[in-house]
Amino acid sequence: MPTSGRDRIRAGVVLYRDCLPQTALSLIGLERALGDHLTWQFEIGADVSPSRNRIAASALAAGNAYVLYLDGDMVFTPTDFQRLLEGLSGDPEIGALSGNYLRWDGSGLPVANWRNGNGWVSEAERRNRAAKATGVEAVDSFGGGFLLVSREALAAVPPPWFQGSYDQVEYIGNDTHFCRALQRAGFRPSVDFGVGLGHIGPKEWRAPDGE
Repeated sequence: MPTSGRDRIRAGVVLYRDCLPQTALSLIGLERALGDHLTWQFEIGADVSPSRNRIAASALAAGNAYVLYLDGDMVFTPTDFQRLLEGLSGDPEIGALSGNYLRWDGSGLPVANWRNGNGWVSEAERRNRAAKATGVEAVDSFGGGFLLVSREALAAVPPPWFQGSYDQVEYIGNDTHFCRALQRAGFRPSVDFGVGLGHIGPKEWRAPDGE
């Protein structure tokens, strides 16, 4: 585990409304497990993109080796983080590695997604592919709610790193924008489907561990 100030991990917590109690307990667990290895940054605002961009800029300015993006409605353990760290440090070409979680609305749809030609795979294929995945798999879209990004990947992508936009066909969310920017920079953004996370909507939706 890195110990110098320059190599510390920046835990960037993005709060759209508030930090849910289950997430607060997860943050406390991470603090207890990693302590001085973490530099915390909390951002509060209705627009998630500027919050995530400020965290990225702060990490680059401070020389942090990794940024762990966290949303205020996620449930996770220090072991989940450790697995992402091992996966990303073991394969730097990934650039950014997310855990596996479901949409907050109770649809059971995984946040991760893949393109199929000029569009996206069907919802049925999306569910099936996520259900069959057991480890790290490259994706075309991931969620930023529990996302570990290397300094090298942030440095390779021109700001703004996160930005929602419309193309000629669809709206591109800020996490998908970042995923595409990473791909253009030569990285292979991925999800570790062995890390099943909790995502709280009307209740907590739990993604299965892939192993």
